[in-house]
Amino acid sequence: LPQLSIQLAQAALSEDDKKIQELSVRLYNICHERLSAQLDPIEPDTKAYGRIAAQLGGARVLKDAYEIRQCMKCAPALLEHLARTPASVHDLQVPDVELYGRWFAEFEAKHRDDVHLLLVNLLSRCPRAPDMFKILLHIVGSGEAEVAYRHPAGAVVEVMLHDMELAADQARENIILSTDLGIIKVHLSEFYASASALCDAFELDLKGAWGHRLVAMRSSLSAAIRERISAAPRLIKAALYQRPSRREQQSATPALPDPQKIEEAEFAVNLLMELRSFLGQLTLNADFSRVRSEVEQFLEVIAERLLRDIQDGSDEARAFASEAYAAAGRLMHAVFGREASDLYMRRARAAMQHAAAVA
Repeated sequence: LPQLSIQLAQAALSEDDKKIQELSVRLYNICHERLSAQLDPIEPDTKAYGRIAAQLGGARVLKDAYEIRQCMKCAPALLEHLARTPASVHDLQVPDVELYGRWFAEFEAKHRDDVHLLLVNLLSRCPRAPDMFKILLHIVGSGEAEVAYRHPAGAVVEVMLHDMELAADQARENIILSTDLGIIKVHLSEFYASASALCDAFELDLKGAWGHRLVAMRSSLSAAIRERISAAPRLIKAALYQRPSRREQQSATPALPDPQKIEEAEFAVNLLMELRSFLGQLTLNADFSRVRSEVEQFLEVIAERLLRDIQDGSDEARAFASEAYAAAGRLMHAVFGREASDLYMRRARAAMQHAAAVA
């Protein structure tokens, strides 16, 4: 390989495309032969397999080596097709879909056992799941998920399901950790778009291989979301409702809103309201309706109480409300919209002016 690498570098510097192609094929062939010689004798689930996996850094690395070997076996044909593929495949029309279908047939004729590799590579250039499913439906010739599952092209759906699982798991983890809602929305959008495209493309049996995995994703993600949004009414009350204890009433320093509680309430409420765009791929419709109704009621009552406390409450209540009304305004914006929030903030400022004038 050292001499071949030098020759490749020289060919690249001189921009000799013919030489680059010739040397690249030799490079792939040599690496494929050497990898095959090492990997073919290793039987899975044996001591030798485990020992080599450990030496390489784990079973995942050894599996990657097998996949690299598989790609190298058909590398020239893969490269030929990918050289004709745009860097980004999107907005496919019927002629485009038929073209990729012909490429699949050509590749399948020579590399039947590795035909899914062409589609997996195409998937890396196809950012929108609906476009990829157009190609798959054309190749498979059926919208029945179980038929597609048994077809060689169905392996690509396995890859897409894996990506969906990653997006759902990342969203779930970030929801549990209360990380940035913008990041959570990106992961939810990715999961929702792919899951919706899958459901639109195929008649899914929810007890079948693909349907079962989709149900598991929906269930796990929905459970994490349900736990967070169900706490929203309680969190609003904890953040914005003040009931001073006897000790606080006797204290010279009045109790003020807890910023952490306000942050928790805002996260839960904003998450709740963002769900409207994703309910089609979650199992949360009843929970969403129930919690949203409770949040609206809690927020209206507590927000009005803050206005009364600013204007007519005790010193302690006025101090608390004067610090809390802005958070109530932000929650009003999330739940009822900008117009309702702006009206509330104007009323709060008028109440503050009235309280200052009376004092």
